[in-house]
Order: sequence, then structure tokens, then C-alpha cells
Amino acid sequence: MNWLRQTRFKIEKAYGWLSLVVAIALVLGLFFRLTHLDQPLYWHDEAYTSLRVSGFTAQEVREDLFTGRLVSIADVARYQHPAPGKTVVDVVRSLALEDAQHPPLYYLLARGWVQIFGSSVVALRSLSVLIGLLLFPALYWLCQELLRPGEKAAVRPLAGLTTGLALALAAVSPYHVLYAQEAREYGLWSVLTLLFSAAFLRALRLNSWSAWGLATLLLAAGLYTQPLMLMLGAASWVYLLLVNDLRLNRSVVRGSVALGLGVLAFGPWLRVIQVNQAPGTSWTAVPIPVDTWLKAWGLHLQRAFLLTHEDFGFDHWTSQLSLPLLLLLVVYAGYTLYRTTPPRVWLFVAVLMACVALPLALPDLVLGGQRSLSGRYLVPFYLGLQVLVAVLLAQKLHDPRPCQRQFWRAATALLLTLGVVSCALNTQSQTAWTKVINYRLPEVAEAINAAPQPLLVSDSFGVNFGNILALSYLLKPQVQLLLIGSPDIYHVPQIPAGFSSVFVLNPSDAFRQLLAQQQNQPVQIQFNDAHLFLWRLGDQSRIDEFERSLGINGIH
Repeated sequence: MNWLRQTRFKIEKAYGWLSLVVAIALVLGLFFRLTHLDQPLYWHDEAYTSLRVSGFTAQEVREDLFTGRLVSIADVARYQHPAPGKTVVDVVRSLALEDAQHPPLYYLLARGWVQIFGSSVVALRSLSVLIGLLLFPALYWLCQELLRPGEKAAVRPLAGLTTGLALALAAVSPYHVLYAQEAREYGLWSVLTLLFSAAFLRALRLNSWSAWGLATLLLAAGLYTQPLMLMLGAASWVYLLLVNDLRLNRSVVRGSVALGLGVLAFGPWLRVIQVNQAPGTSWTAVPIPVDTWLKAWGLHLQRAFLLTHEDFGFDHWTSQLSLPLLLLLVVYAGYTLYRTTPPRVWLFVAVLMACVALPLALPDLVLGGQRSLSGRYLVPFYLGLQVLVAVLLAQKLHDPRPCQRQFWRAATALLLTLGVVSCALNTQSQTAWTKVINYRLPEVAEAINAAPQPLLVSDSFGVNFGNILALSYLLKPQVQLLLIGSPDIYHVPQIPAGFSSVFVLNPSDAFRQLLAQQQNQPVQIQFNDAHLFLWRLGDQSRIDEFERSLGINGIH
């Protein structure tokens, strides 16, 4: 923990009170990451993590369970845990055949972890928490390389303050806390983004083959975690050329070789992606209204520092107030960074923020789509944004004018407090915006669990397969499932006798109509949002009585 002691000493030297604030933020950040690991919804994507880590393929599950026969919750849950005979080879094979856009590094780490600590939800998420804690030393290293004390007079006072503030902002950032508690690779990508960035700046400074070799290894590790790391590698090469004034010198040659070797090391998996292209991200090209796109980007800015009422499912006037204030803060931070720091500093922060965000956002604007709307794809943007704001706050807290210092001290305290409050509220919630398509899945499970003798009918089309895996963590053992391989409009499975409540999850219109004709009963909507449609088969009067017992009104 020497890095933490050094940071504290540098801050105490300038502002003793800030040292206490950073320490409190780090302690709270640790608490928020470790608490209630079993409470948040284990959703669609995390259920896929368990499937891959266990070495199964979706095809194996379909052939066994999605056959039109009755299966139990235990039958589905069996595919969420490693089975005898399944090895790390099966983990890589499952990803390569069906999910090649997710490289294997995180999943291999997770496989080793579950073999030691088990495959429960808490065990898998504990690995993400542990990885997430590495964010702090990695961020410390980046800030120290970016703002090296003594190298430039313009940035000399900033190093200690910026490092402390960046650590505090990241500690209570709801974005980092949420992904640190999720059994996915995005926490690891955050850490490797910071480590590569710091190693890259160090290699530029030392220009030794050993320093460039470390950057190569970290770039390759990042690529084997998330292919979008390729964009950061390309942007780093552009940065390398610009800081060397587009001259072909030793630094440019060595840096180009190092970055090229990092990409070359990823070549085998790039080939796997090319051969086994999966439709898993085809939804990103679906057009959406411009106002929806702009609103989502506003939420990106907010979620780096706080959660709004909208993140908890309702609107409030404070949500509209926080966005323009944060937007002004970020714009002013960019202006201040550009005016007060050397090009190597402001240019790198700009590269970090734009390397992934720009290539994803531009096609959205030109071609239509939602490539840049998912926060999990914008890890470098969020990290760069927090460093940007940390530099601004450090600048203003160092201002010689007392009134300016007082104002920005209050602004810093407010920003950190909002982060703490957001994380505290999130600990009380079962779901979060990161659950996306499954945000309200607990309500679906509640409706099914409350019904007498329930049967759930669904297929494996689209997100339904992952929804069924996720529901296996929420549904009671007595719930039976009738699963079919695809929504065949020419074949509707016969509903077995003995079930008082028959639910259908996300059926096609044709399937639903044929089911109603076959059973000679209406199929009524029980619950719906933008992603989940739960229908119920049966007499309308009985459905109304059931809804009254739950205190719901059918359509939500």
C-alpha cells in the first residue's frame, strides 16, 4: 500500500483536509463494493458468464432443455455450474463457437476462481470485486505518469491533488461500483486500460525496450479481455506520433513496434472472431430517435459521478438540473485542461476519452443506431472523464484566491457526496441500470412465483435464452418450465394438465394467437416493459382476481 501512503503524504503537504476526504471516500468505496453481493439481480449477461465459465455451450442447453418437454428450475440451474469432465478447453471452445466477441482472459480467470471458491453468485462476483480494487493503484500510477512532479512547472502542483481527487471520485463512482459487483469482464477492462495507459506513458518517458515490452503485454491482455481495446491501441499510436511532432525517431519506432506486437499477439483470437461471427451485438445497429440518443449520452455524463431518479425508475426535476450543471463542469474542465497543461497531458486525456467513444458515436449519428449507448463499452471514456474533472478540481483548489478555493471546495464536497448517496441508495436496490433488458425481471419472477401451480412457457429466440437462465435464480423450485427451441408458428406445444397458472414469456404474436386457439382460452398481458412481455393463459376473471391479490393492474 506504499502508493496510498505516498498519495496521502502529497495531499497532506498541500491540504490536510483533503487527505481525510480521500481516505473516507476509499473506505466507503470499499464498503460499497463488498456489501450485499448476493442482493443485486443476477441478470441475463451474468448468467451467460456462468454458462461459459462452466464450459457449456448454448447449443448443448437447447438440445437438452428446449425440447418441448417439462423441465424444472434445477434442470436449468445445472448449466450454471461446472460439471465433471468440463475443463478450461471447454470454456475457450464455448466462447470461440458462440460468443467470440468476448475474448477468454476474464473467463479463464473466473474458471480458476470458481474451482477454488465455488460457482455461487457471491463467489463469482467476489472475483470482480477483487479485480475492481486494483483500479485504485492502477489509477494512482496513471496520474503519476501523466502529471509527473518536477517535470513541468505547469503541472508540478497538480500531481498529488489530482491523484487524490481521482481516487476519491473513482471510489464513490456508481459506474465503477456497479461493474465491480458484476460477474462480467468490464471491471478487468477498466484496470487493464489504466495499467496500459500508465505503462505507455512510462515507456514514452524511459524509451527502453523493457518499458515498451510491459506496454505490449498489457495491451495484449486488454485485447484478450475486450476487443474494443484495439481502439485505445490505435489512438495511443496516433498520440505517439503527435507528441513526437510526426518525426520518425527512436521513440516512434520502438513504440510502433511495441503496439504492433501487442495487436499481433491478439491475431489468433481476431481470426476466431472473423470465422465465428456471432449476432450478439446486432442490436447496436437498430436505429433510435435522436432525442433518445442524446438523453442516453446525458446519462453517461451523470453516471460517472452520480445516479439520478431515472436510474431508479422514476422522473424528478433534480435529474434535469444535474445534467446541465455536469455538462458545464465537464466543458469547463476541458477548457481549463487545454489552457493550463502541456500538450502531452491534455492530448492524452482527450485520447483516452475519445478512443472508443468517437468510433462508436459517429456511426450512430451518420448511420443510425445505438453502438455508443451502452456504458459498458465506454470504459476509457468514463476513466478519462474522471481524470479530467479531477485535474480541474485540483487546479481550482490550488487557486491563490480564497473565494475561488472556498467555492471549489464546496463543489468537490458536493460531487463526492452525490456519489456516496448514489452508491448508498444502490445498495438498497435489487436492480440497476446496468441490468438493461432485465431491469424489471424481478417483477416477472414475483408474478410467476405468486401464482398457484405455475407453468412458464418460452423459447430460445433472441434474449429469451438468457432470460430463462437468469430466471432460474429467481423462480421458486415448484415452478415448471415448458421450453421450445424456436418460435415455430406451425407448432405449439400441448400444455400438460395440472397447472392452474400458465405464463408465456416474450411470445411472438402468431405463437400467442395459436396458443389461445389451441387452449380455447384468452392470452392476456400480465406485465410488460420495453424488453419483457409476460402473458397469462386463462379466464379473464381469474386473471383479474390474481392481479388484485398482487396489487397490480396488468400492464405496467
